[in-house]
Amino acid sequence: MLVAVLGMLFIASLMITFIIERAVRDIAYRGLHDNRPDLQREAYSAMMAGMAALEEIKLFDGKLYGPQQGWGRALSEADYRPSQGYDVSINIVDESGKLPLNEASAQPLRALLIALEISEFDIDLMLDTLFDWIDEDDQERPNGAEDATYDRRSPVYRPANARLATLDDLRLIEHWDEAFFDEEGQPNEIFRQISRCVSLYNEGKINVHTAPTFLLEALAYTDGTPIDSLLEYLVGPDGEADTGDETPLADAGINPLPESEVFRAMTTDVATIAQMQVTVGRGDVRTSLVALLDLSQTDALPGI
Repeated sequence: MLVAVLGMLFIASLMITFIIERAVRDIAYRGLHDNRPDLQREAYSAMMAGMAALEEIKLFDGKLYGPQQGWGRALSEADYRPSQGYDVSINIVDESGKLPLNEASAQPLRALLIALEISEFDIDLMLDTLFDWIDEDDQERPNGAEDATYDRRSPVYRPANARLATLDDLRLIEHWDEAFFDEEGQPNEIFRQISRCVSLYNEGKINVHTAPTFLLEALAYTDGTPIDSLLEYLVGPDGEADTGDETPLADAGINPLPESEVFRAMTTDVATIAQMQVTVGRGDVRTSLVALLDLSQTDALPGI
């Protein structure tokens, strides 16, 4: 009898444990969806506060040029306090500090690929296949690839004849797939390097204040321009980057920019487009809101 009672208690405890675990999962799942509107409202509120902070910085400094102006602490700059129980973070990335891949001419893109230690022969192939993928016509460049090339793939597909939507699109382009992805189609180290230097959103010049040193050096390579004085200026008096003492260029047309007209034609000293990501969490439930901001407006909040 005692053994039977203990066995029944053991079975009952297992059932109760299962029911409790199931209830906890159901509550967590319900909370994930029931709390979503509240999280989204908090995210929109934080995003508007971040945009207001950018506008205030622009009014005070005259222009937006880099995160050293306070972009990294946009919420505190706006004196934003999240609702009780919410964790809110914001991240702003200056897309104009990167090479505009969808709009890039052969010269700066070639310089970047050379810096990535890709051979001149492969670069000639990659430039033509990329431009054939992006342009709207079916005219195949000398080293390019159009329908006939991709007809030999399995499965068969067609070139987009449109702008790249994501950097993962490079895995579909002849020669780019071999250079930037491994045999299993996973991004390699070269892909990770180029992803820090190119943007699919920037359509203009490259902001020297936020461009990676690697990219600036690659651009300077186009005509052998020395940029040591520019790099020393950009990090500020203490000689170290991201310490808060960086100063803006007084004018994009004077020193410390190098005399090279090629380099000046490709660069600017202002931020024109940025990506803002707001992440809001409450307990184990989190949501993110991402917006592309037009920073070129002068008399209004940055446009989404």
